[in-house]
Amino acid sequence: MRRYVRCKIKAATRPSLHCLVKTFMASILQACTVLFFCQSISQATAQLIVTPVHDMVLDSNALVMPTSGSFGRILNGTTFQQEALITHGGYQYTAWYHNGSSDEDIFVSRRDLSGTTWETIDTGSGLENGDATASSDSRRWDGHNSISLGISGDGRIHLSFDQHVDELRYLTTDPGFATSASNIWNQAGFKPERDALNVNGAQIPKVTYPRFTNVGDDLVFTYRDRVSQDGDHYIATYNSQTGIWNAPHQFTDGRLGSYTDETDPVGQEPSLARNAYLNGFDIDTQGMMHITWTWREQATNANHDINYAYSDDAGVTWKNNAGVGLGSIISLNSPGIKIVDLNYQQALINQQGQVVDQEGRVHALMRHRRQEPGFEWQPGDATYDTVDAAYHHYYRDPVSGIWNVNRLPVDEPVGSRPKIGVDPNGNLLGIYRSGRNLIVAGAEKTINGFTDWQILYKDETDYEGDPLLDPVRLTEEGILSVFLQERATTSSETIPTGSPLHVLEFNISEHVETTYYLQASHPGGTSILSAELWFDAPTGGTSLADLNGYFPGNIFVVDGLNARTPSTSGTSVFAGTLVLQGTSPQLINHTGTNISISRMVVNSDTLFGQRVDGQQATIGELELNAELLIRQQLDPGGDAAFVFDEISGNGMLKFGLNTQDIDNHWGFDAADTDGDFTGSILLDKGILQFISSDLELPLATLQILNVDANSQISLVSDATFKAFQELNANNLGVVTLSVAPGTYTAADLNTLFGTTSRFTGSGTLTVLIPGDFDGDGDVDGADFLEWQRNDGTPAGLAAWQSNYGAPQLLAASAATVPEPSAILLIVFGTSLLVNRGYKNFTRETHLHETHL
Repeated sequence: MRRYVRCKIKAATRPSLHCLVKTFMASILQACTVLFFCQSISQATAQLIVTPVHDMVLDSNALVMPTSGSFGRILNGTTFQQEALITHGGYQYTAWYHNGSSDEDIFVSRRDLSGTTWETIDTGSGLENGDATASSDSRRWDGHNSISLGISGDGRIHLSFDQHVDELRYLTTDPGFATSASNIWNQAGFKPERDALNVNGAQIPKVTYPRFTNVGDDLVFTYRDRVSQDGDHYIATYNSQTGIWNAPHQFTDGRLGSYTDETDPVGQEPSLARNAYLNGFDIDTQGMMHITWTWREQATNANHDINYAYSDDAGVTWKNNAGVGLGSIISLNSPGIKIVDLNYQQALINQQGQVVDQEGRVHALMRHRRQEPGFEWQPGDATYDTVDAAYHHYYRDPVSGIWNVNRLPVDEPVGSRPKIGVDPNGNLLGIYRSGRNLIVAGAEKTINGFTDWQILYKDETDYEGDPLLDPVRLTEEGILSVFLQERATTSSETIPTGSPLHVLEFNISEHVETTYYLQASHPGGTSILSAELWFDAPTGGTSLADLNGYFPGNIFVVDGLNARTPSTSGTSVFAGTLVLQGTSPQLINHTGTNISISRMVVNSDTLFGQRVDGQQATIGELELNAELLIRQQLDPGGDAAFVFDEISGNGMLKFGLNTQDIDNHWGFDAADTDGDFTGSILLDKGILQFISSDLELPLATLQILNVDANSQISLVSDATFKAFQELNANNLGVVTLSVAPGTYTAADLNTLFGTTSRFTGSGTLTVLIPGDFDGDGDVDGADFLEWQRNDGTPAGLAAWQSNYGAPQLLAASAATVPEPSAILLIVFGTSLLVNRGYKNFTRETHLHETHL
């Protein structure tokens, strides 16, 4: 079963708002003629939200190799694939090995980005070199023989596959085939396989780790020649105008220079050969090529150092980190290429994550031993130990050449080798597998660099292999596409099996979170109050002044003054407290997706509108301090439009005024269970249903006002309860129910409303004396204690003070609490002490595989 765990991480730690943001405290200050203004903006950061959108199964029987295979069982989804997913011309493309009955053919598939339907071709070519059942006795199941996919600007598809120190296997198509019509998209579009880049060209005898990288409309092909600890890299360029590859030329050499590690025993011979294991081969917006890599020496099965070089002439010559020329060949002897010094003991794995962002920053996401004290190497530690390892983000300033590093959180165990991508706003996303779970982490771009990385999402499906992403789709559209295969449920030492292969898609949305510090002046001194606001990224210019008011707590506002769910950037819903404040802010749902808010506070006239389409908005607790108008803008036939668990406050709740909806439900699951809603409810259409107590006002029939309650409904005597009354067959009138304190049955209500209303059922309506918080029919000291425990509002305190002693004061209660005038003095003094102690706080910053 698939489980999704959303991790919502705050970007900063804030001072406690427990006492500062209570509406009770705010009202006390306002009673002292408080003037509010924005003193300073303490912090403005962003929060990335990762929302799953699609889970597309490419193949329910994608190849999983036998347990006797070398270097793992997974071929579909390996860290050295570049790329597994490609966006081109309005389509997304991928390729994988299928587990056939007698073969492991390569399937190539595409989908129109507007949908989720994939068009799949069996190319007829498949796994041979990496298949132990093939004709050659020397073959073995080999996890290195992955597929690399490329698409050039002329619409030609390129595949290089099934190579681990093997001759080139290369498939291509005619130009334009990638975006051809569906009736042309078939196996016939692929040309005969060849062992040379050009038709009748020179054979390439030894290929490992092929990569295709786009340079504008052209394509670069890189690969390793020779073997793992004695390897060279070559590069060739495809011209999309001519359809011809140039001759490959070498750009790294594994035999120049000798290496002695600082951890080598005294007298050990130096290593004389090595291979550069590339993290990636990326092109920036200026056409410059960038590579980062680690060296693996011939003398030991371990990696060392992180290195960097770039080329500004299409790979003909290279430069080091300082911009000094290195010539055409990079080697261990090349000066200025090492950017991180890591010896054999640092558990450095190779072939990890790399990307270049829109501003030319080079990013490498690397797994190695933690570098802080307490994680030093100990005798007996494995070469690629993960217990003391973590993921580290290295990034280069394109102007100064300075490299910075941030460690990713260690909340989840270190797992597979990571990949990294960048979204349209320059924010970074990292993906990796922790155990059997997919992890998505993120770091937001800031003026000074990047925020601390946070784990944003965890998918607890049973996965295997290395998750790979579509860099173009993420950078251009802000959508994270992940290629990842499930762990097979069966296994054999000699026979391959299959498992589902997925493309997962996530929306990446960004909320700019700003903490404002407000100064409140009053006769008794100065109070500092704190509030949070969230804005959707497209409206980053929205300021506190735009909301016209004082903010007593957590305020989440997206898309300007209109809080929209889903927002324009995703399908996220609200969680936590939503405070609607100022001049008519709005909460609008545009798509019919459910809204879920644990607590909503309304402190100003507010329009809360929704298009329902059969869905609903669920509000855990509504604190209504002003008028709240709820409309269903479209779809008159919607059902269960709004559900409230509890309502408090003294405002007016109005449903459906001046709208076309006539039969919608406005639901209360356990509304007003404490009897602390002292406001009024006004409906003109629809059904108001107290779900837990079966109270219905079926006004859509225009005939019956029905009460069938199994528990009492309470109002206070100075509140109004407005509902429609039947005047005749065609007309309704609004009647205000205003009655003295007491308890009323359905018959009593019929008498009060007149003969044209019909209340039925066994429920009761209890009208309380204002200030009678314990509901015992009088206002005494016990009610003040109840106010302290469950109400705490200035309005409630005023009601208790005004009606203290009604209908009679109990002497026992009077002796236990002070008089109302003394209470106010205590409350005001407490507010000064609490505010004086306020301080502002800031947040503390804070695979055992081997490759051949």
